[in-house]
Amino acid sequence: MEWLLPHIEPLLDRDPSHPGKFTVFKKTVNDACHDNTPPGTAAMVQAHGEISHLVKVYLPRQAV
Repeated sequence: MEWLLPHIEPLLDRDPSHPGKFTVFKKTVNDACHDNTPPGTAAMVQAHGEISHLVKVYLPRQAV
């Protein structure tokens, strides 16, 4: 995630809060590594909601 953020951030241009949402997602998920105490359920639910929102905004579902 560390190398991904600088490449993704300029593309998150539909709302000024979107780069921050991705940064918070990255921090929450990275804190879940095996050396740290895992984030709580609420933090993981929030992170899931943020990334799901960004996926819906930037990766529209293709009609089959």
